[in-house]
Amino acid sequence: MEEGEREEFNRYLLTMRKFGVREIFVSDEKLGLKRDKKEEKCVEDDTTGLNTTSGLEDRKYEQLDKLKSEVENCRMCELGSKRKNAVFGESSYDAKLLFVGEAPGADEDAQGRPFVGRAGKLLDRLFNVLNIDRKSVFITNLLKCRPPGNRDPQEDEIKTCTPYLIRQIELIDPVVIIALGAYPARFFTGSKEGITKLRGKEYRWRNWIVIPTYHPAACLRNPNLKKPLWEDVKSALELVKR
Repeated sequence: MEEGEREEFNRYLLTMRKFGVREIFVSDEKLGLKRDKKEEKCVEDDTTGLNTTSGLEDRKYEQLDKLKSEVENCRMCELGSKRKNAVFGESSYDAKLLFVGEAPGADEDAQGRPFVGRAGKLLDRLFNVLNIDRKSVFITNLLKCRPPGNRDPQEDEIKTCTPYLIRQIELIDPVVIIALGAYPARFFTGSKEGITKLRGKEYRWRNWIVIPTYHPAACLRNPNLKKPLWEDVKSALELVKR
């Protein structure tokens, strides 16, 4: 791990500590460690009958469930006191495709589920066309609570809430992240460009591929955006199938 990466990693650990996280998974490669050959052989020759992969998965699910509880009880910004329900996200914890929207709307706030309103129904139709099972992906938002009147997310809210999103991504470990709308696109790319310029391209955010595209709500306002949205999600699906 380079010095700059180490400093960034230490800042990340401090942020996670503030959120009550006491344990994270970090690969040997990330830390710049090499596994001893004897250790590798022990793993290869393991005859204990223990399913270590299953154990790690169980641990991952437990950590995601714990994180969900933290989100549901979060009051770290004003949105937490104004919401009806926090919206953690839903579907597969083993998803290869992870969709990130901007923030919950009125229907999502009422039900505590992401993309269940008109924009969500359009997304479901897109899934049907591309033969994507909604239960096989993970869907969440940049913010976990609804901003009043569905206004845009504010910078301090994004800064406060995104450590939850980062932790979700790390635990789920998808192949591709699809950023739905300008705010998720800017978060992952670090660009201030609009979604029209950012969409449809592959970006790298940490260890993950990110493809920004239009938010389904924008497609409801402008039906001409449906085809680009379809094309971008199709491209992401093809990356997963490689």
